Amino acid sequence: TYVIGKVEVPNKNGNNFPHLYLGLDGWMVAYYLRGEEASKIMQWNGYTPGTIHTTTLKDAIDIISAKIGVTYSEPVKYYHFQFPDANKITIIVDTLRPPSCSNNFSFVVPGELFEASYSVYIDDINVSFGLVVNNKLVFGGLVWRDSLWSHPYGYYENLESNTPHFITFSQGRPFVQIPCAETSLATVLIYKN
Repeated sequence: TYVIGKVEVPNKNGNNFPHLYLGLDGWMVAYYLRGEEASKIMQWNGYTPGTIHTTTLKDAIDIISAKIGVTYSEPVKYYHFQFPDANKITIIVDTLRPPSCSNNFSFVVPGELFEASYSVYIDDINVSFGLVVNNKLVFGGLVWRDSLWSHPYGYYENLESNTPHFITFSQGRPFVQIPCAETSLATVLIYKN
């Protein structure tokens, strides 16, 4: 009465492979497994600063719908099975553009925070990247696309609700005097408001 499989979704960070449930009753659900960051929903293909056009989960549904020749009613809704009390998802995206090599922003989660994760896209290779949250280094190092740093997703840890959090991210090229590459950071918050 149903099928479960994986769907290959192209993304600038490398292809994503969300799972997909397809039932004979008409239900279609795209999802990531427990332990996978919610930030995997950020679709960097086609992203333009200031506008999120789609997500990897919606793209998975679109891919399968086209293959089997069906349509569906929009909007696609998000539900986190691990956190059934969560009723909000917020995606904050910030982009560095040359000549700027560093940026910062802050946010407050108004309610109970269940998960905070990030996705980074760097439009080049051989750069250094740093991510600092509340004056604590979350990630820092040299990025070699498809080699040294092939998993550009992670979790923010120890973030509290109703408290300001300060994010700083920066990028540069060690050992060379070449301008910074365009870099984007998506922060995904799953919470109950």
